[in-house]
Amino acid sequence: MLPVISIIMICRNGERFLAEAIDSVFRQTFQQWELVFVDDGSTDASLRIVAAFAAQNPGRIRVIVHPERRWRGTAASRNLGMLAARGKYFAFLDSDDVYESERLASHLARLEVNPGLGVVISHDLYWRSWGRAGRRHLDEVIGPLTATEVAIPAPGLLVGTLLTRGAPLPGLCSVTFRRSAVGGGISQEFVGHYEDQALLASVLLRSTSMVLGAAHCRYRQHPWSLTRGNDPAAHGSGSEATRARAKFLAWLRHEVDALSQPLPELTAWIEDELRDLGTDHSTRISVRFRCVAAILRPLTRARAGWRRYRGRRQVMQHVQRLAQANPRTSARAYWDQRVQDLYLSDQPAGTPGFVAAHDAYRHGKAAYLGSLLEYPRWRGCAVLDVGCGIGLDLIRFAAEGASVTGVDISTTAVDIARRNCIAAGVKVDILQGDAACLPFKDGSFDLVVAYALTSFVLDPRAVSGELLRVLKPGGTAILMAYNRWSWMGLLAPLLGGPVGHADAPFFRPDTPGSWNRLWADFAEVRTWTDRFPAKVPGGRAGTRILAGFWKWIPGRLTRNLGWHLLTVAQKAG
Repeated sequence: MLPVISIIMICRNGERFLAEAIDSVFRQTFQQWELVFVDDGSTDASLRIVAAFAAQNPGRIRVIVHPERRWRGTAASRNLGMLAARGKYFAFLDSDDVYESERLASHLARLEVNPGLGVVISHDLYWRSWGRAGRRHLDEVIGPLTATEVAIPAPGLLVGTLLTRGAPLPGLCSVTFRRSAVGGGISQEFVGHYEDQALLASVLLRSTSMVLGAAHCRYRQHPWSLTRGNDPAAHGSGSEATRARAKFLAWLRHEVDALSQPLPELTAWIEDELRDLGTDHSTRISVRFRCVAAILRPLTRARAGWRRYRGRRQVMQHVQRLAQANPRTSARAYWDQRVQDLYLSDQPAGTPGFVAAHDAYRHGKAAYLGSLLEYPRWRGCAVLDVGCGIGLDLIRFAAEGASVTGVDISTTAVDIARRNCIAAGVKVDILQGDAACLPFKDGSFDLVVAYALTSFVLDPRAVSGELLRVLKPGGTAILMAYNRWSWMGLLAPLLGGPVGHADAPFFRPDTPGSWNRLWADFAEVRTWTDRFPAKVPGGRAGTRILAGFWKWIPGRLTRNLGWHLLTVAQKAG
């Protein structure tokens, strides 16, 4: 019987983790597979390890080597594996990664019932705890920032991923391809880096895709992996990593130009990336003008950053319209993956040390919080925090004797907030919910807090109406949004595009005028700006320099440039 799926594993001197990777294939709940093992000139015990597995499991593993057992590179090795594969579908597993037991079954269930799908992608578990017993909090689930379980027409997923700051293409271990979608394989020019991204990009440019919300592969992070060599930022201009990325981008530009459908946003992104790498020959000038070029380079980068800043949100909104049956699904997926600043503590979420580290950082970054929220003032009052995140304000309100309820759209945030509240010894009701449709009766709360919420919702007007509805007569709302005309917004082009969570679905900064109009139904509204450059715990050197410079600027010139728009509003009594 022919296998349904061919798992292709390429290997060069992978003996350290190879047995664990192969063992994860045998633990699959779906068993109609073959493992096509391609050795790329290994000189260690890799071939002996896989031969032992093959001898114990006849017919399950096929071992292939290049002529004369030479090294041919990653693209040639993956192509050789695909050429030899007999399955209807292709999956890949590198010799240092591990499948979860449901990985094949989960992907195939979608491909079998959706014949139009060319590729199914699940999230990656960035596996940092593999050599550190009891340190699972170091692991991180990362995936495409789009709706899950929805068919996404080509090239929506690729455009949306590449143009979203900080969103990587998935690792191949988390991708299953329909054989017919792969076409002619991978360009042979990729011998050590980017062949995986080239294969995935080629398929996503032309095929419908689907993203699954769960992580089904442990993508091992270690200093010997090829992925570590792919980051130009870590290796500097002129490095092998920079040249490899330039090669990939030039290849991608050619692929995009060959499409019948023009993709001007993606083309502009590629040109900007090549220009930043210093490899776009159209921008080179003679030696005579190098000094002038050095002066103009920051202005050129600022112009490119501004163009990305203006265009990226439009592109993401277009991708969302293509991809989403329910736009709020996209917001939930984003915030499930991007819970704020979890890296600040090396202790697990739900421990006193974790809570203390995050609380200190937050109040150091926004020093006005204590005077704004006045935690002791609300003792004995009913307090609602909408968009409560990991629950830091919930803990402070509850510790001062308030009756506290938290709501957040993210299941990850709600889970962490509950554990943090238990660790802090406070009792808080925490719900997953939508700020535009709160599950509370009219007039339920004395105070409603919506901090950094309305800048990230589909319908801010609906949210403001809900906050007003659930407040008691005479109740108070404390609100924060992001200021379009802030110092952060003005510097965004120089910082390389949008800052913070500006790549989140529906993100929109407000002007003071639009912000005040949002709360026009309240009886009394007081608005100001805050959050200026400050030396915060762990702050970057650039932030510290800017903070030192900022204090010398007259306050009357900067008082309206705070990154945070703050409002205290009263409901009519």
